[in-house]
Amino acid sequence: MKKIILLFIIITLTQISLSYTLKIGVYENPPLMYAEDGKIKGILPEIMNYIAKKEKFTPQYVYLNFSDALDYLENDLIDMVLGAGYTKERDKIFEYNSVPLYDTYGKIFTNKHTKIQNFIDLKHKKIGVIKDDIFYTGEKGLKNINEMLDLDINFIEFNTHEEMCKSLSKNEIDAGLLNYYSGITLYKKYNLVETPISFYIINAYIIYHKKSLKDIIQKIDIELSELKANKNSIYYTVTNKYIFNFKFPTWIKLFVFFSLIILISLSFIILLMRNIIQKRTIELKKQIEITKSKNEELRFLLDSLEAYTRELQFTKEKLEKSETLLKAIIENSQDGILFVDKKLNIILANSVFKKWTKRDFKKELKEGDNLKDVFKGENLFFKEIEIAIKEKRKFFVEKEIKRFDGSKYWVSNSYYPIFQSKEIQGIALISRDITKSKKNELVLQKMAHFDSLTNVYNRHAGFQLLNEIISLSKRNGIPVTIGFIDVDNLKNINDTYGHFEGDKSLKIIANTIKKHIRESDIVARYGGDEFFIGLYNCRLENARRLEKNIAKELKKLSEKNKINYSVSFGFIEYNHSETLDSIISKADEIMYKNKRKKKKL
Repeated sequence: MKKIILLFIIITLTQISLSYTLKIGVYENPPLMYAEDGKIKGILPEIMNYIAKKEKFTPQYVYLNFSDALDYLENDLIDMVLGAGYTKERDKIFEYNSVPLYDTYGKIFTNKHTKIQNFIDLKHKKIGVIKDDIFYTGEKGLKNINEMLDLDINFIEFNTHEEMCKSLSKNEIDAGLLNYYSGITLYKKYNLVETPISFYIINAYIIYHKKSLKDIIQKIDIELSELKANKNSIYYTVTNKYIFNFKFPTWIKLFVFFSLIILISLSFIILLMRNIIQKRTIELKKQIEITKSKNEELRFLLDSLEAYTRELQFTKEKLEKSETLLKAIIENSQDGILFVDKKLNIILANSVFKKWTKRDFKKELKEGDNLKDVFKGENLFFKEIEIAIKEKRKFFVEKEIKRFDGSKYWVSNSYYPIFQSKEIQGIALISRDITKSKKNELVLQKMAHFDSLTNVYNRHAGFQLLNEIISLSKRNGIPVTIGFIDVDNLKNINDTYGHFEGDKSLKIIANTIKKHIRESDIVARYGGDEFFIGLYNCRLENARRLEKNIAKELKKLSEKNKINYSVSFGFIEYNHSETLDSIISKADEIMYKNKRKKKKL
């Protein structure tokens, strides 16, 4: 019995030791993170909850304003803070994880009474900012821009984005500085206007103070890398849920659906009532011809008929008003709306649907037409309607449409069966143009694979593609040469000409490399002032000719722009027995040897 109790205690202590709690600082930054009804919600908490479950730790979220979150972290009252950008000042105090949580940038918003189009328009204005926010106090933040351009901005500091947007909507300040994600979440709520002023693209990280957390941070980085590499992971599904949720509002769907049923039902009632009146009138006339002796009874019947007719007329007028109101709602909708019977005869089409039909298919659409005559050859469209009719269910589909002129756009089609006495009578179609949201989705995907400054592949995407051409090389026995490139004097350019010219130099060098390699080759930014390239079906001697051509063109650009664009190369032909990391490391060593030789010369 003692052995059983001892075993139970050991198992319990082991389970407790495997699970631990991390205090995580979060702040108001919707939709990335925010508090609602006493709960912490948003993109980052959901992703962190997923990682916590896998790594067996319990996240305890502490909701603070951003400035207090940094103070709490520095004094070890919390373990980490989500979504902090890099600054030199913070780097002296805190540690950063390796894999960015997301990219974002600063954006200026105004109310409808203030006209601001560029930085000069901010002169002498009251501008709302978040205390200690990187877009305010960072190296390329608005505070430094104010000093550089001598704008004399009156900065008003706030603790939360909500407080700033409320103040802006009340005209207490002229404009507000928000990050991109908070801006697109809040500007409609407070009736604000998005300006063209965007600046300072940053990566946001997890920051921590205790060095003892390094192991768990490394585990979180591994999980983040895997999630960001998988387009179907929770990283992207949660992001899409909060940012790209363009579903048609449920209340409008229900309103249109039930209004349509009422309209059809009332139409049948009117027809039925008209038939009843006609029959009653015929019967009364016959009775008058048969006998005049029943005048009193006939008068009573006529009086009843008049009262009945007045009541019917009143009912008819009410129905016509309801029908007019419903048609006005349908006609003024921004979506295309179409009603057809089960034989595909058009009952009603609003002006938007008619306009799209004329624009995209060069066909005039009117009530009474049959869809098969209007949309000949659109077999997929008819298949969707057939599914709704045969299966008697509503469903939604997103698809790309090709216009008559060859251009393409995206629509979201919602199909709703119309029933009368449990029998299907037709179909209601609500069509929405979602081209803009699809474009935004493509932009988000590009941000995950390309370096935002140089527009070449980022390190993660570059390594993926490099592994692919290496696999192809092994399979086909074709040589691959890998190169590591380092900008020689980027710090000198930054110190002499400023970071703008330093960024411009990186762009010029990246574009020059892209210009001289083939489409089958790869160029990616490794980080900072370093790039790497993969040259498929290329020997070492060919790579060295490429090195000379790139160096030659950079020399011409240096003479033209009066700035020295100099780089050092390290090329090595891939050996199939080595790992990618080891071959990159060797290319790096060769590059530094070449750099040292160049300095001696």
